[in-house]
Amino acid sequence: MKLYGKALLAALGVWSLVFVLAWTDLNLRARQAYADGLKYLDWQEHPERKAAHYDAVLARRQMKLDEEIKAGRLAPDAYMAKSSLLRFERDERVSESSLKYAYVWFQTGCELLSPPRGPWARLSCDRMPGVLGRWKAELKAQRLAHEDSIFE
Repeated sequence: MKLYGKALLAALGVWSLVFVLAWTDLNLRARQAYADGLKYLDWQEHPERKAAHYDAVLARRQMKLDEEIKAGRLAPDAYMAKSSLLRFERDERVSESSLKYAYVWFQTGCELLSPPRGPWARLSCDRMPGVLGRWKAELKAQRLAHEDSIFE
């Protein structure tokens, strides 16, 4: 009887540990998803911050390309092509809808990172409808054709 009691206690302890670790992991991921959603909402309100962020990313990547060409590991035509591609990528990222990404991050935090529904998942769920409405209004204002399935 003692052996069964110890085995049961050990199993309960292991199960509790796994549950706590899983709950903590989901909550940390949901917190990050919520923070990313807020970042994109901020970028919607302040596009200059978004541009500054992607300018910094471009500068870091461009610096790496500059180092490669100086070291002779990259041909001049390849350097020009890669440099042009980096600028194109930066311009595309800046022009993309911040509301779309905010909605996707809140949706991730709400739907993919629960149950158990922790505080960050609840906050994401609370933000989703408002951001979705703003995103739909943005698409309508831009007269972009879309299907309702993109919001799911």
